[in-house]
Amino acid sequence: MKKFNLFLVVALFCATGLTSCLEGENKSQGYDLGVLDYSFTAPVMKTFSYAFYGPELVSLMAQGTLELGGCYYFQYTIDYDLPENSEEMVKLNGYYTVSIVPLAEAQRFYPNSYLTDTLTLLTNELPVADILLSEGGLFGYAENYLFVTHSVNHEKDLDVQWDMSYEDNDNVMTEENGKRQYNLFVRATSKTARDESKAAMEYSHFNAYYLRDFLESAARTEKERLGSSYNNTSSTFTVKFNYVSGINEDSEITWQSKSVDIFISMLIQE
Repeated sequence: MKKFNLFLVVALFCATGLTSCLEGENKSQGYDLGVLDYSFTAPVMKTFSYAFYGPELVSLMAQGTLELGGCYYFQYTIDYDLPENSEEMVKLNGYYTVSIVPLAEAQRFYPNSYLTDTLTLLTNELPVADILLSEGGLFGYAENYLFVTHSVNHEKDLDVQWDMSYEDNDNVMTEENGKRQYNLFVRATSKTARDESKAAMEYSHFNAYYLRDFLESAARTEKERLGSSYNNTSSTFTVKFNYVSGINEDSEITWQSKSVDIFISMLIQE
């Protein structure tokens, strides 16, 4: 399959829900995150909220640039005056018809349900400069994938691999200052040892993790805990991303963390 040559040099920000009206026309333009799938006989980008069909998807699949199951960041323009975008047709087809431009493809990973040794340096491990969960990074949830942007300092063309793991037991949740947090551990390694003679710079890595089981389990636990106070439009649970931010000369690692609140209603259908 042909790969995008657009590595994340596009503007990085939280993509979902960003739209703008085009002056003088019944159109809007937006950016979103989605997974390429089929709706009946048409290829569509399935996002958290909608499905989008565009004729460009057909041609890009024929060229081998897109593949079914791929996870993408894309731009779309929707014309609400098109007959295909009437309320009746959207309900019938299950998607909006748009002009669509894929901008970047996320690497896909499946997390490990056992925790890697958090005290031991992995082979060719790289410290992660940052995990971007809101402004400054592409972040969102669609079709069971959690989209996350990572920032790492390394030399050009280094083949970076990612590991996300969690404890599949009661220890997955910790409580800090009265707040319950569900822990994910993210680590980066390279296939080969780094060439220290080469200059390093900061690169953004756009990843999609299939986290349905982890996230839905955490959401259900929180719903059970909240009981009658559960509100599907406002109740949240917190995911804590733990990552190796530093490695000293004695191969000792330093952990850092970032947390984000996720709406329970995103993951539990009433």
